[in-house]
Amino acid sequence: MLKWIVKNGDDKLRENIQETKDNFDKWFNLYWIKRMTKEQMLSENSPVPHVYYRMTKTFEEVKNKYPLDAQEKCSCCDRYVDKWLETSFSFCDEYKCGMSLCFECAEHLHDLIVKIK
Repeated sequence: MLKWIVKNGDDKLRENIQETKDNFDKWFNLYWIKRMTKEQMLSENSPVPHVYYRMTKTFEEVKNKYPLDAQEKCSCCDRYVDKWLETSFSFCDEYKCGMSLCFECAEHLHDLIVKIK
């Protein structure tokens, strides 16, 4: 059975920032260590600006610079929203898939389900 949860953009962005911080050393050592120093990567001249922002700036600064990182694209209507319903599922063991619905599309789905009952 699918488990649907309500998500919001601020929580999503906080999770992404924390994931970036948790995985930075491993990522940097795999792909960048032979090209530059960590100090260069985490400077204003970073070749990966969103990593620089996530690692060195406040939550609000990251959100202002990358507002779509604090939103989700609805799987149905393609609009970006601040709050959504989300579920994850997998058709095989290798890939984890999912679906995100804005509340408007979730309401349309609900109405359709009620109608066909």
